[in-house]
Amino acid sequence: MSTDSVRYPDAATLIWIVEKDGRPFGRLEDACFADMFWLSYRVVEICEQPRDRDAIFAKAFWHDAPLPTFRHALTGRVCTTAFAGGQCPTRQTPTVVIRGLDRSAM
Repeated sequence: MSTDSVRYPDAATLIWIVEKDGRPFGRLEDACFADMFWLSYRVVEICEQPRDRDAIFAKAFWHDAPLPTFRHALTGRVCTTAFAGGQCPTRQTPTVVIRGLDRSAM
């Protein structure tokens, strides 16, 4: 999957809070088309604890149970069916590709 993509037309409304175990860890913003059914997002850390800031950049955070949930920043609606694919975000490349976080999930 390529993350060099075209910005999603409604990117300003596609801002998601990444939660795990009921706690917010990060914000997903700047949605771009990555591939059919997939959008890439820039990951912004929002947690205060150092270990939590590191967690959002770990493969286990995105791929091991319990999986993260996503709360729409404007509507508060929670999406539990979206999932990450491809490379996990890093501090150097804070981008994650997600399937299921588009307008239909709002």
